[in-house]
Amino acid sequence: MIAAPASSAFGAVEDDLRDGDRFFENGEWSKAASAFDRAIGKSPGQVSAQAYGKRAAIFIILKDWKGGLAFIARAKQRLPNAAEILEQEALMLWETDRKEEAVAVAEKVVAQRPQAFTNQKLIGEWYQTRDPQKTITAYEGYLANRPSDLEQGDVLPRLQLGFAYLAGARDLLATGDESAAQQGYAKAAAQFETVQRKLGKRPHAQVNSDNGLCAAYTGMNRFDQAVTVCERIVGDTRRIDAMGSAWFNLGTAYLARKQTKKARTAAQEFIKVRKGEARGFRLLGDTYFADRVWAKALEEYLRAEKLLRPNQQNEQAALSIRLGKTYRRLPGANPTASLALAIDKLSG
Repeated sequence: MIAAPASSAFGAVEDDLRDGDRFFENGEWSKAASAFDRAIGKSPGQVSAQAYGKRAAIFIILKDWKGGLAFIARAKQRLPNAAEILEQEALMLWETDRKEEAVAVAEKVVAQRPQAFTNQKLIGEWYQTRDPQKTITAYEGYLANRPSDLEQGDVLPRLQLGFAYLAGARDLLATGDESAAQQGYAKAAAQFETVQRKLGKRPHAQVNSDNGLCAAYTGMNRFDQAVTVCERIVGDTRRIDAMGSAWFNLGTAYLARKQTKKARTAAQEFIKVRKGEARGFRLLGDTYFADRVWAKALEEYLRAEKLLRPNQQNEQAALSIRLGKTYRRLPGANPTASLALAIDKLSG
């Protein structure tokens, strides 16, 4: 038997790969899979990482997770670090509820290929309740690289990115970096506004973006807009998030507009939802302080102080200032003793 020339074998593999690419672009998944499999069977070393990645993607499209992971294992024996293959592995692991493994693989992928938007999205979703900064980095990468025809799928990424910006802004505010915090609040507002403008009719888009804007506008000191949005939320109890944050932000905005009675009511509603959270009692104390009801302000501030956690040093410092100012204003108090208490609170 006469062996086929190497150039002929090479050409046959190239033909299969071209067929695979054509069928893949046309959405003919079974034909594309067969073409790629023929190429790999004939000369696996001649098949590029991109072609392996496309073949792996077909397993995902057809939801054949078991077959797909088996294919990935074989492909990695030849190309263990190819981002095109690892990107598909991360997606398969995620879909089979091996999410921590999926994220570990995805992080390797985006380190090589930041444009791997599918893995950026996966990382953002994983970290959205764990690490605001990693969430921000991942979702910014997703939005910068995902194709424009996938924009209708942006609701969750933009919402989660917006809430990550909010969390980051609050952290910056706690450290005293007001300027950076304001930038974070503005970025958050931009995401929520985009959701409302472009995707507002999608499920859950309006209510979640409203809750985000309620917080963002309050943080940006745009209190008139905050009141408008927050009132829209509390007007329908089904729209209030589980943390009751709309009540807190509404109370803060009312207080800034010197509407102390409304602010007090909002603070009390927040406390009903978050009885163990210091900031509700602090806000309630602020409303009494604004109305010069010093004894009631002191009472609420002391309640807040008891609820502070050991890691809330910045909140403790801010509350100590409030307590110090309140002690100095208590009617009938010994000025010297009140001053000593104020200094003690301010220094503590």
